[in-house]
Parts: sequence; C-alpha cells; structure tokens
Amino acid sequence: PIKSLCVRPTGGGKTLLFTTTAAALKGITLCILPLLSLGADQVKKLIDTTQQSAKFITGFHLDELPLSQHENLINLLKSYDTRNRTVILFCSPQSLLRINSPVLPYLLSDLAPLSMIVMDEIHLACHFGKSFRKEFSALKSALFQKIDESIPLLFLTATCTNRIKSSFESLMGVEITSVHWPSSLDM
Repeated sequence: PIKSLCVRPTGGGKTLLFTTTAAALKGITLCILPLLSLGADQVKKLIDTTQQSAKFITGFHLDELPLSQHENLINLLKSYDTRNRTVILFCSPQSLLRINSPVLPYLLSDLAPLSMIVMDEIHLACHFGKSFRKEFSALKSALFQKIDESIPLLFLTATCTNRIKSSFESLMGVEITSVHWPSSLDM
C-alpha cells in the first residue's frame, strides 16, 4: 500500500499533486484539512479552475454542509459514474467525525468508490492532535484503522522534521512508506 509524505513549501505544488492524482484515479478522494478556511479556499479554487470540465471533476466541502444535507450528498455521490468522474471531498477532522453523520460510514463501506485519502498540513495534527483538537487523534481508530489497505494515502505539509513525521505516524497509526523531497527533513 502507498503511504506517501510530500514535503514542499507553500506554493510548491502540493495541491496540484493531489488534485492531478485524484483526477487520474477517478472516484472519491477524501481530503482532510485541519483549517476550515483552507478547505473553503481549496473547493473554490477547484471549482474555479475546473468549470469547463465540471462534468468530470467536482469538489465539496463537508464543513459547509449542514448535517441535514449529508444524506443528500451521499445520494448525489452514489448517482455519479465515478469511473469517469473525480469527486474531491474536503473536510476537517471534526466534520468527518461528526456524530450522526452518515458520510464516514459511507466512505468506509464497499459502496463508496474511495480512491485516495489525502491529509494536508499534517504538522498541525501533531501540534494540536493530543490536546487542542481530539478529532485528530480520533482519526486513527475511526478512519485509518478501518480503511481498505489498497487505498493510497498521501500526507502533505510544508513544515516537517523526522520528529513530526514519527509523531504523525504514531498519532494516526500509519507507517509512511515513501517520502518525497526528503532533503527538507532533519536527517
């Protein structure tokens, strides 16, 4: 299974990397973002840059949908021909783990064409995951220990050291199998 870490500075192409990969894989890419404003910005950029190909790539921001609309989102996702369409579902850890939301159970089911999981700004999970935002550490048991091993995982950050990498692996219960641009890590 692919579990990659990409360390690049802000403006260094991390978003391009995961959106291009998502477009090639088709299906649903789950993109976990710790900052709500970052998620809203990513969805806006995706929609603005893909208007011509709106039939083929779509983005949603789970944090912007009230809980009452989550079932409608799942029904919409089920209606798509994901063999020819890419859906990027942006969310914060807290919206993904929201009590009574059917989204995570759907994504973990055999019904969902989940093709990749991306987590951006992983250094924030390490900094805030053990105290400020308990949802970060809850991702381990709620998501990463339940997903199919064949689903690629891509972790992104502009700020990383070996200590951050190790802390993140422990917090999420994953072992990163490849690191891209490792010269930015403290070796």
